[in-house]
Amino acid sequence: MTFCNCGMKEWVIKTKEENEPFKFQEAINSSNRKEWRDAIQEKLNSSNGNETWVLVNLPQGRKPIENRWVYKIKKTRCR
Repeated sequence: MTFCNCGMKEWVIKTKEENEPFKFQEAINSSNRKEWRDAIQEKLNSSNGNETWVLVNLPQGRKPIENRWVYKIKKTRCR
């Protein structure tokens, strides 16, 4: 993976060194898979509880929007 002149390459390398997954498969295959799954489930439960979205059938001829999870290890405790 190569990113030029934007600082992204350094960020990706730093993330890998800290064992932060870049993709879902990396998260669930890591040694911290239980923690990642728990965090993902907590986020989904929170979004559902806050009625962040409503699941509906996709209208014919339409494409769904894409999304992306960002996996980040918090360095400090939440208050």
